[in-house]
Amino acid sequence: MKNIGLFGTVLLLGTLAEGNSQTIANPPSVTIQFKNQPQIDNYFHFKINNRTSWSRRDDLLSLYTDDGNGRFELKPNEIPNPIVFKSPASVVIARLSANYMDYNDYVLRSGDSLLISYRDSIPQLNILHRKPFPADLRVDELIRKGVGRTEKYTPLGCYMDAGKIYMRDIINDPAVMKKIATLTPVQNIARIDSGIARVKRKLYPQVLADLAVAHIVLDSLQQAGMLSPEVYAFHKEKVQMRTNLVELEAGHLSSDRIQAILADYKKNPYHYPEVYHHEFLDAVADRLVARKARFMDLKDGVNRDYRQAFELIQTSALFPAPAKDYLLTREMYRIARTFSQADFLHYHQTYKGLVKDTLYTQSLEKNFALKFDQLRNTTRSLVLLDSKNKRITLEDLKKRHAGKIMYVDFWASWCGPCRAAMPESMHLRKALQEEKVVFVYLSIDNQVKPWLAASMQEQLSDYPENYLIVNAQASDFIKATKVQAIPRYMIFDKKGKLTHANAPRVESKETAALLSKLAANP
Repeated sequence: MKNIGLFGTVLLLGTLAEGNSQTIANPPSVTIQFKNQPQIDNYFHFKINNRTSWSRRDDLLSLYTDDGNGRFELKPNEIPNPIVFKSPASVVIARLSANYMDYNDYVLRSGDSLLISYRDSIPQLNILHRKPFPADLRVDELIRKGVGRTEKYTPLGCYMDAGKIYMRDIINDPAVMKKIATLTPVQNIARIDSGIARVKRKLYPQVLADLAVAHIVLDSLQQAGMLSPEVYAFHKEKVQMRTNLVELEAGHLSSDRIQAILADYKKNPYHYPEVYHHEFLDAVADRLVARKARFMDLKDGVNRDYRQAFELIQTSALFPAPAKDYLLTREMYRIARTFSQADFLHYHQTYKGLVKDTLYTQSLEKNFALKFDQLRNTTRSLVLLDSKNKRITLEDLKKRHAGKIMYVDFWASWCGPCRAAMPESMHLRKALQEEKVVFVYLSIDNQVKPWLAASMQEQLSDYPENYLIVNAQASDFIKATKVQAIPRYMIFDKKGKLTHANAPRVESKETAALLSKLAANP
């Protein structure tokens, strides 16, 4: 899967609308509706043992702002729910897949209402309340036409996902796979890096030629009055940064040239997020700095000790202050995901004294709020956090709903079966809304942003009984009830007593009847 954003995390402060689009004044929002089902080829085919297999990409839509991004799964067999993306940002970049490898970028303004439809396997966009410039919503499509290639995937799309191309080329070769099985972790990482580099070297001439054509297409559209200034500026920066990236990975940029590119970069006047500048920064830091850190077999494509990478970036003279702020924040996210709580807090103390951009520091602290929460080590109570940053215990929740049956759903943003069950849960919740039954959703995510993002997609953002567990690791209740695998469901009776520690799943035919029966009891 492609890396799609800032620190690999999600900042979503929005809700999924349950009906038609809504007007939301505070905070500003971008509303996205879908006219029909996604109709693109989002499959990548390859052979294993001479049998055709495939990988599918469902995260077909991403939204980017300065302080984060959102990734949305769009299933090809259903019309997606409308999305209301709330953010204080004045400009949002929408990235919509055109196929498995390629995508289109769109520059949206705060307050935009967007209608997406699919015609002949091509996404079509319309902004409903304002008239954009004629080519504003067709830039990548027009660039691909200008390049004139007829392959299923563009060379640039293949280049950016070269790992998939390399895998496809070797996975059906038994001799190669047998040899791979004998390699040490260090040897295997070197093999992967070398294989991906070979794919990129082969694609390099085509990619560079296509990027040169992209500049010409953009200039022609701008001169013809077909592009708004902000859309032209964004796509010019995109093409230039991608050119820089390709030249960097080909070994054609000297250290002095890299330093000059970074020093000369100026934040754009249109306030669009610096998606491609950050992509280039990531590549520079990983290639020239992070590789000097100790090897660790993390199987994440970088495989280095991020604590040491943090220190190397901190002392590097290569990066100007804004770039260093971004990269140090990136390493903090990596440290949080990889190392202990003590390590995270130790490096956070250093981080606070170094990074001056409050956009980064506040975003980090919000996402990892549980790591700073003094209640995270509480054992006796199950502490819950709602979307408005208010805390409540499970005992208080049971008192609030005394006289009702509580059907509790333990889930997480990363749990596929949990997410797949959510539509049925919403259906059952509505079916039982006149009965004395309350549905409670408790996430065991260890970060706030993924929980908020998943809550938005599952239409739980505005549901009052949706919580993130603050002390999932320490809670005696979690240990006593052995909540080790999810999805997991429990039922509490009208007096707050746990009567079903392993209640039937929401999809079960018996669940509705059981809840109705329990609710009817005095």
